[in-house]
Amino acid sequence: YVRRWMYGLVLGQAAVMDAMFDPFHLPKFIKSLLVPITERGIAQLYGIRPDKVAAAGEKVLEGLALIERHIKGDADRYLVGDKLTLADIAAASLYAPLLAPPGTPWDMMPFEQQPESVQQALQPIRDSAAGQWVLRRYQKDRVRL
Repeated sequence: YVRRWMYGLVLGQAAVMDAMFDPFHLPKFIKSLLVPITERGIAQLYGIRPDKVAAAGEKVLEGLALIERHIKGDADRYLVGDKLTLADIAAASLYAPLLAPPGTPWDMMPFEQQPESVQQALQPIRDSAAGQWVLRRYQKDRVRL
């Protein structure tokens, strides 16, 4: 649901596609050929249609609400007990694409550089206790090798 909703937000956004392809330093001509093919492939793979994207958005918000109930609104709490568990790792990793924690593959484009429509959709999540919880798990608990 996270990927479907997120791709529903970003497909067709030139700035996002540039961020995805820029690390490969492709010639402009090649990139101009690959972007539409990539977008069509992603749309087909994730079923990016307005009805499915809207339903995925509802599921995303339900999952975040569940996290908030478990942490009782406190981003420093863990889902189970008083230390990091697989439940925390699983939940944080599922929602990471929405929040792009620093040092992850998702931080290819700073939030401030994302298209306005994407920022508007993601800002309430970033501000929520669950969003802060995801960011906190990556900040405090992620071991960088």
